[in-house]
Amino acid sequence: MQVKAFSDLLEKYQDFNTSPGAETIDEIIAKFEQPWTTYYFIIVANEKVGVIRVVDKKDGSRKRISPIFTYTKN
Repeated sequence: MQVKAFSDLLEKYQDFNTSPGAETIDEIIAKFEQPWTTYYFIIVANEKVGVIRVVDKKDGSRKRISPIFTYTKN
């Protein structure tokens, strides 16, 4: 879902080093498994349509959201 959600922006800007649309499934899984990462799924009509990733290292540093996206099938 992440790769599809960012595919148009990746095509437009060609930012293969920084775009979430260019991440491999292994890179996405690695982030998912980080102990300081929490994923929240955005659900509409019992279907996952987006994600919010919250990074909280619980060390007093700032929390951040990266990435946040929605994706719907056409």
